[in-house]
Amino acid sequence: MTQATRALGFRGERFAFDAPQAALDAVVARIHAPAATETLALALAGGRILAESVALRCDSPPFDHSAMDGYAISASAGDSDAPLQIVGESRIGRASVALTNARAAIRISTGSPLPQGCDRVIMREDVEEIHDAVGAAVAIRPTLGALAKLTTGANVRRRAENGPSGTVVAEAGSTITAASIAAIATAGVAEVRVASRLRVACITTGDELCESGADARGCMIANSNLPALSAALRANAWVDLAVERAVGDAVDAVTTALSDTLSQSDAVVMTGGVSMGHRDPMREALARVGATVLFHGLPQRPGKPMLVASVERASGAAQLVFCLPGNPVSALVTFVRVALPALHALAGGARADSSASIALSNDDGKRLELWWHRLVRLDADGRARLVTQRGSGDLVALGMSSGFVEVAPGSAVAPNAPVGELFRYFPWPH
Repeated sequence: MTQATRALGFRGERFAFDAPQAALDAVVARIHAPAATETLALALAGGRILAESVALRCDSPPFDHSAMDGYAISASAGDSDAPLQIVGESRIGRASVALTNARAAIRISTGSPLPQGCDRVIMREDVEEIHDAVGAAVAIRPTLGALAKLTTGANVRRRAENGPSGTVVAEAGSTITAASIAAIATAGVAEVRVASRLRVACITTGDELCESGADARGCMIANSNLPALSAALRANAWVDLAVERAVGDAVDAVTTALSDTLSQSDAVVMTGGVSMGHRDPMREALARVGATVLFHGLPQRPGKPMLVASVERASGAAQLVFCLPGNPVSALVTFVRVALPALHALAGGARADSSASIALSNDDGKRLELWWHRLVRLDADGRARLVTQRGSGDLVALGMSSGFVEVAPGSAVAPNAPVGELFRYFPWPH
């Protein structure tokens, strides 16, 4: 961090952490209690967090088999172009046949066991089939030079080449995907142990907020944070959205809401009331419920006033409270950058970086002595284009964006950035 960044601070104090990542690491480091688990049918486990690693129960593949449709032959077939008699067929799901004549071939399909006595497969497109009077293939004539190109093991998948029995195919703490479901099924596992869903409460605060779709009166505005954050939470199968609630700015109301939801959830996500205004109630409400503030303020824009607190349970486990700024862009950015990965860890997930490296296609030349989270929209070529934004309340810009990039303090966005200058990109949950 530059000297200018250090001097900024928040609430008259220096920042506790010099970067969003450092704050996230510190929060995750406090999570020690193992997550509760449950058993699910594999088909129903997509998106859940795996609680136990899954290993192969047998070799993969379990036997030598053909990788192509064609004919299984041996090295003794030579490299001449003379016809080879077809003496049998190896069929999928059936016991392997044996080749007893070196100058012969066995018809084979992809996935069929490699016949005893064979060590390679010639593809069907590399042979001319010779038929008898009734049209049945009785011999093959390899195309010119086809046999000479074949080496031992050509077009054959060997037993255990993917992995021997005991090889881990899905690790504990990983999020179960369609790909990992395929691997787990291959391992012969029909049920998996997963972390129980993390019960998360979502509370928005603000006297000015009315329910989205309701008639706004006077200076009231629609509550966009509650539906946005609720949707972002529900996008994760490992989350159980236990509470959705909106309250005003009064300290008593916020305290009551927080106290109630702590008893119904494993973690709480709140918005509003964390800045320096005389009506911002969050610090006092947290103090009333016995929470310990882990940090308040990060050197970032948007989301500088973000606060994370911890409430110790009787079991000794940490119950986290994420207090996000009330401005919609700030709330969603800080949720994705810090709160969501911390919740994932609390749910039993292994550390994973959800960001990607991406280049930007435009440059406005602006710099900031803070970590700058800038809204972007993905181009058709896979690059990101900065979205014109007018502050942390610009919901129009937010709706036009695909996510945001993180720009280091003092850096500028450069067009057509080389690999060494790529920016971390965080997509919106969906």
